[in-house]
Amino acid sequence: MLKRITQISVMMLMIVISSASADVLWDQSDYDVASAGFFNAISGAPPFGMTVYSVSHITVDGAGWDVDAISVYFSALDPAWGDGITQGSLHIFDKTSTLPVDGVDDPVLSITVPMSGVFDSDHIRVTASGLGLSLDPGEYWIGITPEAVSGPFGPEVHLPSQTYIGDATASYDPNAFPGPPAWNNMNPGVDAAMMIEGSAVLENVLWNQSDYDAFSAGFFNAISGAPPFGMTVYSVSHITVDGTGWDIDTITAYFSALDAAWGDGITQGSLHVFDKIGSLPIDGTDDPAVSVLVSMSGSLNGDHIKVVATGLNLVLDPGEYWIGITPEAVSGPFGPEVHLPSLTLIGDATASYDPNAFPGPPAWYNMNPGVDAAMLIQGTLVPGPTPTPDPTPTQTPPPDVPATGPVGLTVLILALGLLVAKRK
Repeated sequence: MLKRITQISVMMLMIVISSASADVLWDQSDYDVASAGFFNAISGAPPFGMTVYSVSHITVDGAGWDVDAISVYFSALDPAWGDGITQGSLHIFDKTSTLPVDGVDDPVLSITVPMSGVFDSDHIRVTASGLGLSLDPGEYWIGITPEAVSGPFGPEVHLPSQTYIGDATASYDPNAFPGPPAWNNMNPGVDAAMMIEGSAVLENVLWNQSDYDAFSAGFFNAISGAPPFGMTVYSVSHITVDGTGWDIDTITAYFSALDAAWGDGITQGSLHVFDKIGSLPIDGTDDPAVSVLVSMSGSLNGDHIKVVATGLNLVLDPGEYWIGITPEAVSGPFGPEVHLPSLTLIGDATASYDPNAFPGPPAWYNMNPGVDAAMLIQGTLVPGPTPTPDPTPTQTPPPDVPATGPVGLTVLILALGLLVAKRK
């Protein structure tokens, strides 16, 4: 049985694009235009056409994926070939062997979804977007096959990836002669170029403002030296710790990606945790410059960089706090990257602190009033106290009531015998 797969509005004719973009979940987009690829198009049947389907071995990790878009990369002998693509087949099969199962995993019966093709320099990118697919963790065969005319050179070729992961891409020709059709490795030991975008299903989420906005004003939040050759600003957000308290393992902050390599050099940064008393942290008391240093890492994810501090083991009692992380990072050619804003505001807005403010003295302020920085906190709830059971009362018989049972009867008979003997 296919693992849990939910499809929402795959037949939609309009794709609504929000300002928050998807993460890259699977990246084999490093196509190779000079090597043998794969036939992968619905273009009729011989003698005047050709239809072949292709799928790749994909591992869904973590707690699962919410897939928004799948892109595949084709040759561009005819640059206009992609212009006529409006739909195609989406294939998703459970992976149980080195090839999909003949007679079970039938790509001819796969669902039809909207697609588009765009020429880009030396290739054509075919994309199925707005998929709304939820996949459980596991191994799958996944692919898309566009409906497209053959063109003057026949159908374009699905380009190979330069990387090989798991089992090689599998192909299926429903018109194979002499038949019957069967899954095969058209190009053994090679994968087709493909990218999958969406979001990972989050685990142990305590606070979620990860809905970043890549196109609005954000926050300076990096330790990158001091003027005139650098810039250091700290930012913290209003966080409410509920329940019986939190045991925080990971904090993630979302930054712009003008310099895609900016996050590569991040190895540590400051972790800020202050009790919240007013609408801003307290000047002179809540000093981010003396916050504890913790390990951090930065990684490019599509249109943004994730900065993550993990393994924190930070236990907090219930209450109101100012919490944030500030990475140590070089400014880069465009200055330090910007901590992206969240689409949601919860409580008081994110507060900022510039230790080199001129003319000074430095003070907490709202760099972006009415806006929160995008942040995710993961961990577990602190267990509550274990209730103590009421003690069970001990049942003690009244002292004047003789014990019952064989022993008690024996004692009673002996006493009566003694009383009779005395009277005689």
